[in-house]
Amino acid sequence: MLVSNFIPSYNFLEVLKQPRGLPKKDQVLARVHAALKGIADLVPLAPSKLEQIVQERVPNVFAKEAQIVVYVENMLMLESGDMGEFVGNSMIFELVNRLIDVDVEIG
Repeated sequence: MLVSNFIPSYNFLEVLKQPRGLPKKDQVLARVHAALKGIADLVPLAPSKLEQIVQERVPNVFAKEAQIVVYVENMLMLESGDMGEFVGNSMIFELVNRLIDVDVEIG
């Protein structure tokens, strides 16, 4: 459920273009990642399930650019944040795979 907040809604994409959009996005994402960390502290197997869910829900190459950027930002926040010790390098590996997919679609 929290992973659905990794992709901003179409309504919020317009807010991101405004000056108040980035602070609002940062506020929401900080809360989402704090909640994910809290869940990981309570349920030891949650990070492995989270890793699988995040990798399955990566937007495809035809999604809006802003949605992909925010999702990738969240994946990198997972990798570099408190959850990084649990998810390992799998987020980076998945990002590289998606970049290859984008390169194939362009070429």
